[in-house]
Amino acid sequence: MISRDIARRYAEALYDLAAEEKSLDAVGDQVGSLVDSLSETPDARTFLVHPLVPRQRKMAFLDAAFPGLSDSVRGLLGIVIRNAREDHLWLIREEFDAIRVARAGVQRVAVSSASALSDAARERITDRLVEILGRPVELAETVEEELLGGVRVEVEGIVVDGTLRGRLDRLFERLEG
Repeated sequence: MISRDIARRYAEALYDLAAEEKSLDAVGDQVGSLVDSLSETPDARTFLVHPLVPRQRKMAFLDAAFPGLSDSVRGLLGIVIRNAREDHLWLIREEFDAIRVARAGVQRVAVSSASALSDAARERITDRLVEILGRPVELAETVEEELLGGVRVEVEGIVVDGTLRGRLDRLFERLEG
């Protein structure tokens, strides 16, 4: 079973080590690149998480596929593989990114829209959120065509739904009620 708490512990250890080495950006990029590559190659992911593949073969595979990894990322991979937590790598990446953003004082905000945001719309949303939250924000944008139009913003579990789909749903509820 995959646990966010377990992934967070690994991510915190990696963050602390990277911060000590002053390599947060490099480590974040390496972990992100590794996870993205594994996600794009299902056979590689299957190989890595398969319980019958020996640890040494998994490390040899990662060393060959990602020769430029820093010692801290290689160390993380070694511990993750030794503890049979390979399936946690995706969550470790998410948690590492979340820790990095949080400790930098930046608020992460999920923004969903029916189509990709224009630069002007992104800037308006960002400026308004900075004004409301009183600190810098980082937008995590997703496109959901079923929203039809508008945007849905989520900050720390609070959702503000300004989408056309949301408005239509609320109108339908009022008409039914």
